Order: sequence, then C-alpha cells, then structure tokens
Amino acid sequence: MKRISAFLALLPLLYAVGCTPAAVEVKEEAATTATTQDGITLKVKEEAAPAVEEPIPAPKTPEELIVEALGLYDSGEYKKALEIIGVARVMDPEVEGGLFLEARSRYAIGDAQNGLPIMEKLLERGEGDENTFDTYILWSYREGRGDEAVKFLRELTADLDTVPEEVLGGIGWLNYQVGNAPEALDNWERMSDEETSRRYALYMARLYLEDANFSAAEREATRAMLVGGETTILAKLLLAEVKMAQGRAGAAKALYDEVLERERSNYEALNGLGLLNMRQEKYSEALILFKRATLENRFRPEAFNNLGLASRELGKLPEAEGAYKNALNASKDYLPALKNLGILYEKYMGRYTEAIELYERYLTHVEDDEEVARWLKAAKRIEGGG
Repeated sequence: MKRISAFLALLPLLYAVGCTPAAVEVKEEAATTATTQDGITLKVKEEAAPAVEEPIPAPKTPEELIVEALGLYDSGEYKKALEIIGVARVMDPEVEGGLFLEARSRYAIGDAQNGLPIMEKLLERGEGDENTFDTYILWSYREGRGDEAVKFLRELTADLDTVPEEVLGGIGWLNYQVGNAPEALDNWERMSDEETSRRYALYMARLYLEDANFSAAEREATRAMLVGGETTILAKLLLAEVKMAQGRAGAAKALYDEVLERERSNYEALNGLGLLNMRQEKYSEALILFKRATLENRFRPEAFNNLGLASRELGKLPEAEGAYKNALNASKDYLPALKNLGILYEKYMGRYTEAIELYERYLTHVEDDEEVARWLKAAKRIEGGG
C-alpha cells in the first residue's frame, strides 16, 4: 500500500518533465496502404528494391596482359610493365612476346643481373628483334661481363655451319674490347661481306699495327677510309702511323696535312706531325706543333710529354720539367712522363732524390724495365755518396 502511495505522489513530477506514455516516440517503418476486395484497408510494409549486381569481369588472358604491359612499357612505366608480365608468365611461361618484353623492360631499368640471362635465352631460341644481339653485346661489355658474354657466344655458335656476318662482327668487337686480339681477328677475317666487314677494318688495322704486320695494317686502314665521316679521319691518322713505322715520312706527312686541312685543330694530327719532326730532328717545328696540340686538349698527356722531349732537346730544361708535370696532371701515372721526368732530374739537372722517387713509381708499373732499374741503382749510389 505504501509503494502505491509513493508512486501516485511521483506522477505530477513525471508529467512535468514529459515522461508520459504519449511523450515516448515510436518510429514506424515506412509503409503504404492497400485495400482488399472486401474493402478492408491494410498497411503494407515498403521493401527496398533489390541491389543490382555488377557483372564480374572475366579474368584477362596472358596475351591480353602482355598487350597491357606493352602499353605500360611504351609510356615509360617499366616496373609496372614487369609486374604485369610476371603475372602473364606465371599463367603461361611461354606466352608470345612475354620473354622479349621482359628483357626490354629490364634493360630499360638497368637490371643486368636478371636481364642478361633472359637475353641469352632469347638468343638461344633465335627470338627477339634485330637489336637484341647488339644490345646484349653492348650491355654485357658495359656491365663488365664481356668475358662471360664471349664464352656464351662462342658456345652458342660452335655448332653452326655458317655464322651470320653480323654475329661474327659483334663477337669480334667484344673480343677486341676485352683484349682478346687473336680471337677478334679470327672472327673478322671469317667475314665475307665487304660492306659489313669494313665496319671493323679500323680495329683490325690497329691490331695489325701493334703486331708489326704493316702490310695488313695498311690494307685495313685503306679499307676503313672508305667508310666515310669521322672513321675516314681516324683511318688516315692510323695509316699515317703505319707509314711512319715503315719509315715513309713523306707519305705520313701528306696524310697528317690532309687531316689538318680538314680539321685545323685535330689533336692527333698535330701530335703526330710533331713526332715526325722530332724524328727528323726539327725540334723547334716539333715544339710549336706540340704546343698547339696541348692548347687543343689539356686533358691528354701525350702532347705534353712530347713537348717536354722537344724542350729538353732545345736545352729548355725548366720548360721540359713543366711539360712533364702537366702530362702527369692530365694522367698521374702516365708512364712515359714518369720515366722522362726522372731522366730529366737525374741526367740533366742532378736532382737525384726526385729522380729516385719517379723511377720507383715507374717500376711499380713496369717491373721488367732493366734499363730504368739500372738508372735507379746508379741514382741511389750517387745520392748515398758511394
């Protein structure tokens, strides 16, 4: 009875704060009305329309993925292209164009570790395009893998009855670059197409000259002159060296003059003509030519060294010292300048301590030079007073 009385006492307070049954909000679901045949009106709940399901696209085929990757490659997105290629080749390792496009993409981003083996696989299969072989050779050489590439190409072509001219030329060039002169010449000498083989005639002439095969060097340098452009200039300069080696000074001078008539500031021609004058003991004329050469290129040591020689012959010892030092500034371990400056100090200026230091530096590079070893021993004996 007491609880009922307490509740009745609270009613006025509850009405005051709005806590009445009417104040409680009841949310009704959205509905519409419908009338039956009997005239009865009913509320009908509205239901949301079913969601439209988007059709699931069919997965792309490996071929379609390669087309997509090609578009990315063409737009310069090489890494994205590689991702798509990877998916395509997982689906079909032999998808057409996949291996080639991967090789091109890896070349574009400089990934030699993975790219070069792929190019080798392309070459083994005879796939790729006309640039694949040259790209493989140049890329291998640039990455310091020339010897490995030579070995691979040697094995690749070992069983071929006829090796294509371009392949012979490329293998020869790679052998030349890694210092394998005999094999380079062997490949180039097997070439029968005159126009193709002529591209390598300048290299062949240089190798024959180094081997003192002057007639072969002259033949190849003459062929190289027919290439045109800068190669013709280089071939004339090389042919002039051959003529000098043969003792044909007049023919050498004519070739140097031809080059200087076309390129008045040609470093090689100025230096070569200076050497020709040195051989004829025309030291003043040589000195002028060497000076002109050093003005054209202060970053090469040869003309500075030769200027030192000409200055020494003319008794201009301080000028000779400066020229040798300039040669060593251009190339700190340029051996002719190390040797000649040592000679200048020991035999012309009596500066034995400096001569000893230069001879020792020189001999760290050329241990079997017995003449310099004797000079060093003599300089040490004089310097030591005994």
